[in-house]
Amino acid sequence: MHYHSDSPKELNIASAAEIVQQIRNRVCRNTSRVFAVLMVLQWVGAVLTAFIISPKTWTGTTSEIHVHVWAAIFLGGIITALPVGLALAYPEKLLTRHIVAAGQMLMSALLIHITGGRVETHFHVFGSLAILAFYRDWRVLLTASVIVYIDHLVRGYYWPQSVYGVLTASPWRAVEHAWWVGFEVAFLIVAIRQSNREMEQIGERQSQLQSVNIKIEAEVLERTAELKASNKQMETFCYSMSHDLRAPLRGIRAFSQILAEDHGENLNEQARDCVKRIGDAATRMDILVLDLLQYSRVSTLKFSPEPVSLSRITNEVIRLLSMEIQDQKATVTTDSDLGIVLGHEATLIQVMLNLVGNALKHGKLGVTPVLHIRSESRANHIRIFVQDNGIGIAPEYQQKIFEIFERIPTPGRNTGTGVGLAIVAKSMERLSGTFGVESTPGTGSTFWFELPAVTSVIASEDLEAKPALTIHG
Repeated sequence: MHYHSDSPKELNIASAAEIVQQIRNRVCRNTSRVFAVLMVLQWVGAVLTAFIISPKTWTGTTSEIHVHVWAAIFLGGIITALPVGLALAYPEKLLTRHIVAAGQMLMSALLIHITGGRVETHFHVFGSLAILAFYRDWRVLLTASVIVYIDHLVRGYYWPQSVYGVLTASPWRAVEHAWWVGFEVAFLIVAIRQSNREMEQIGERQSQLQSVNIKIEAEVLERTAELKASNKQMETFCYSMSHDLRAPLRGIRAFSQILAEDHGENLNEQARDCVKRIGDAATRMDILVLDLLQYSRVSTLKFSPEPVSLSRITNEVIRLLSMEIQDQKATVTTDSDLGIVLGHEATLIQVMLNLVGNALKHGKLGVTPVLHIRSESRANHIRIFVQDNGIGIAPEYQQKIFEIFERIPTPGRNTGTGVGLAIVAKSMERLSGTFGVESTPGTGSTFWFELPAVTSVIASEDLEAKPALTIHG
C-alpha cells in the first residue's frame, strides 16, 4: 500500500491547521453578519432615541430640530456605513473585525452622548464587548478597549456632560471606566483562549479522523481490487477446470468402460469391482466439477433483474427432468398461476432444477415420489414452495445443507456433491431474495424461496399464467 511521501504526522498538522482556519472563517462570517444587522438596528435605534429624548431645541419661542437628532442621523450613518459594508463584502478579513470593533464602540459613544451620559447607556459598551468576543480574536477587544478609553478621556476633558452627565469631571474618571472595561476584557480573553484551544483540539481530531478515513478507503480500494482479481482468477480457474480437468476424467471413465467390456471376462470379481469403482468415481468427479463450475458462474454472473414467470420456468424444469420423473414414476403437480417475480430467468431455472432434482433424488426407498409446486403472495413478494414426500431433514441439518459441500448423511445411497443447495443460496443472495426449508424427518420437506413480485401488467404471451399442470411418471 502506498501513501504520500510526507509523514502522517506532518499531514495531520497541516490538515488540522486548515480545519481550524475553516472554522475561524465560518465564525468570522457569522459574527460579521450579526454585526451588519446589529449596527443598522442600532443606527435606527439611535435616531428614534434622539427623537424621543430631545427632538427639538428652543430659543425663546422658536424651536428647531435638536442637534442630537442630526448627530444620530448623519454621524450614526457615517459610523454604521463602513463597518456594515466591510462586514458584508469581506466578512473574514482581519481589517473588517477591527473596523467593526471601532464602529461598535463609536456607536456606544454616540448613544451615551444622545442620552446625556446616562449610566444605563454605558452598559452598551460592556454588551458590545461581549458580542465582539464572538469573533474569538482577543486583538479585536484591545482595539475596542483603546477606543473606549480615548473617547472617555477626550470627551471627559472637553465635554464631560456628554459622557458622564456632569459639568465637570476628573481625568481619573476615564481611568476608572477603563478599569471596568479592562476587567471584562480580561475574562473575555481567557474565555477566547480556552475556546480557541478547544477549536484546535476539534481540528486535530477531525484531521486524525480524515487521515484514518483516507487509510480505510485506500485499504478498501486495495482489498476490492484484490477481490476482483481473485474473482477473475477463480473464474478463469473454473473455466480451465471445466475443460482441462474434465478431459482426463472422461479418459478415465472411457478406459474403465473399455477395460470392463473388452477384458471383463479375464478379470476376477474383485478386479471387476475395482474397475466399476474407478468408472463411478470418475463420473462422480465429473458431476462435482460441473456443479462447482455452475456455482462459480452464479457467483460472478452479471445480470439485470427482469420480470420472470415462475410458471414458465417451472414448466421448463419439468420438461428438462422428464426422464428422471418417468424413471421414478413420480407425480409432479403445480398450481395454475405461480406469479411473476423480479429475477433472472436462467438463474431461477437452475434454482428450480436443483430443488426439484433434490426432491426426486431424496425420496423414500420403495415409495413413489410425489411433488407439489405452489406459490403464495406475501407483502409485494411471492414465495414459491417445492413440497415432497421424501425422507425429510433433521433440524440440525436444515441450515447447514445450504452451505457448500454440506450433505445429509444417508446410509446406503448417493447423497450428491453438496453443491446444489449452495447454488440455491448463492442465487438468492445475488437476486436479493430469501430461502429456507421446512421439514420433518420421515414425512418430507418443503423448500422455498421468495422474490419481489411484479404487480404491473406485462403484455407478453411468455409471461402469461399457465394452467395447472400434473405430470405422472
